[in-house]
Amino acid sequence: MLRPLATGLAALLCLSSVSFAVQARTAPPSQAPATTTQQQLDAWLDAQPLFSGSVAIARDGVVLARRDIGWADREAARPITSDTVFSIASVGKMVTAIAILQLEAEGRLNLDSPVSDWLPEFRETLDAVVTIDHLLTHTSGLPRLSGFDDATLDRLTSNADMVDLLTPDQLRSSGPDGFAYRNINFILLGEIVARASGTSYERFIAEHVSLAAQMGGPHFIRDDRPGNHQIARAYLPVDYQTWWDSEDAVEGSNPDDYHFTTPQVTPLAGGGSYASTDDMLALATALRQGDLVALPALAAACGLAETEMGARGYGRGCSWRNDSYGHRLGHTGSTAGVQARFFVYWEAGIDVVVLSNHEGQAAPVFSVIDAAIADGTLITDLR
Repeated sequence: MLRPLATGLAALLCLSSVSFAVQARTAPPSQAPATTTQQQLDAWLDAQPLFSGSVAIARDGVVLARRDIGWADREAARPITSDTVFSIASVGKMVTAIAILQLEAEGRLNLDSPVSDWLPEFRETLDAVVTIDHLLTHTSGLPRLSGFDDATLDRLTSNADMVDLLTPDQLRSSGPDGFAYRNINFILLGEIVARASGTSYERFIAEHVSLAAQMGGPHFIRDDRPGNHQIARAYLPVDYQTWWDSEDAVEGSNPDDYHFTTPQVTPLAGGGSYASTDDMLALATALRQGDLVALPALAAACGLAETEMGARGYGRGCSWRNDSYGHRLGHTGSTAGVQARFFVYWEAGIDVVVLSNHEGQAAPVFSVIDAAIADGTLITDLR
């Protein structure tokens, strides 16, 4: 199994002398009921002491609540701020899907085209009936990637570097199969974006997604301190090898337990980029305004994928739900020390971003927000 888009074993940072007080949380709320979304969010985060990251709730493009809390870099005593960028893990698949749909809309590719037409070097092992859409819907029949050592992965600087390492045997599929979530599907989609556009995958995303959505990211980078990008280092409550070998989720008992660093993220189209909360809010706005792709078309495509593959979905680059709050469109992401949630609640006009650099800690925060939207208790008065 290819490790979660990361390279190398993480170094242990002994930081017991650094106080967590620099990111002090607000006092527990009083018994009086919350009257603003911000008060709600503060109360929810106060009830999740292990969370480190950034959360935002917006309605109709207006931010109702925002909180940046925790350490971006414990060793340097650098707190998380509004400028901090986080690994968004598989949320990046949504960006890749948008790029594919843009190229389809421009007539530069067809979702029903065989993948082997675009990647002829794999024609011998990749059945001709496997299409671009099968990659988008994780129904290509391709296996998980494996067989790469840390030193090899450490040398990767782009999605194209990863594709260059692939062998025909690693891309062996006898034809479409049932839904099986595989990063390899989107790594190949990134290469198809490059070949269809005549530029690199990363440059196409920068010019046709980031610029169009007025986003600063996503950034496809390796260095944990590159230029002005304030990256949140990802932390585990155990060393990386212990985490990798464990079959169960590993959780700390207090925030100071999260001081074991993880390997850097490998910059891939399947989930290897960094973005800020502001970047993700800009993406939500651009999707609503149709600046990137037609949201109804994207939603329809994802809805069809859900019908075909069951409620979990993730087809055509997004997870799709239809619940008491209406339709919810977005993606989740998780890897070592990282968890991300990005969802656009289409009819409700609400956007939610939760980015965390503590292992497994975005999910409980997102769940309480999602539940409040579902049961109508989220306060969204714009006064």
